[in-house]
Amino acid sequence: MEKDLILHFQKKELTEYFIYLKLSQRVKTVEKREALLKIANDELKHHDFWRELSHQEVTPNRYERIKILLISKLLGNSFGIKAMENEERRTQQHYKKLVHELPELSKIIHEEHLHEEKMIHILKENKIHYIGAIVLSLNDSLVELTGALAGFTLAFEKTRLIALAALVTGFSATFSIAASEYLAQKAEQKSRKEATRSSLYAGTTYIITALLLTIPFFLLNNPYIAIVLTIFCVIVIIAAFNYYISVVKEVPFKKKFWVMVLLSLSIAFISFIVGFAIREILGVSI
Repeated sequence: MEKDLILHFQKKELTEYFIYLKLSQRVKTVEKREALLKIANDELKHHDFWRELSHQEVTPNRYERIKILLISKLLGNSFGIKAMENEERRTQQHYKKLVHELPELSKIIHEEHLHEEKMIHILKENKIHYIGAIVLSLNDSLVELTGALAGFTLAFEKTRLIALAALVTGFSATFSIAASEYLAQKAEQKSRKEATRSSLYAGTTYIITALLLTIPFFLLNNPYIAIVLTIFCVIVIIAAFNYYISVVKEVPFKKKFWVMVLLSLSIAFISFIVGFAIREILGVSI
């Protein structure tokens, strides 16, 4: 086996050791902490295995450490652990191709598989209960507000007025979707606490999206440049959210991304035309 490949795996295992060690310090329960510490120690043993072959010392991948720890800080430990679980699977696939050269890898593959089972257990305890409410709220807010802003742009043509109208729409829709989510959860026999939390996630997602999409209209005087920036924001939000979902739920990124983008932009285009038609037909100019 090439030495560069040995050093690559050695560095990878050492990097994962430090990441799991840090993640173990962030979880709340003793059970999760001990599970992550066990995984970390196994990764260190795997590093030692590769070090015996390379006869060299390596340093962890600083960029990878910072990336995983930062996104787990921003998006939650569940996301970071899930990202590491996906990385474990990729490592297993690489090792399986090398078993014929290094039979000792069979033990490491088995331990990596046990890591995956441990992480699935951790994620079941720490799963994202309210992802459905967030998905529904984000879809609604992106489609409705993009359409509303596009329609208001041609109907009003004044950025402050457009932003005000969109925010009023956003706040009204926030209370509506929060109430609807609460009632939906209660109808499914969920507890009052779960229903309340679900409605808060839905409402918070909606109003944050509304604020982000209206910012260009507060900052700019040209409504057409503002709507272009808003559409850019929509695409960035959709990309970020679908990346999150693709990692946590293990679903394809591209398909869901393009469906949401095309839906939001189609509604925006239709609303843009409707706003123009209403302004011309009614002869309203503000």
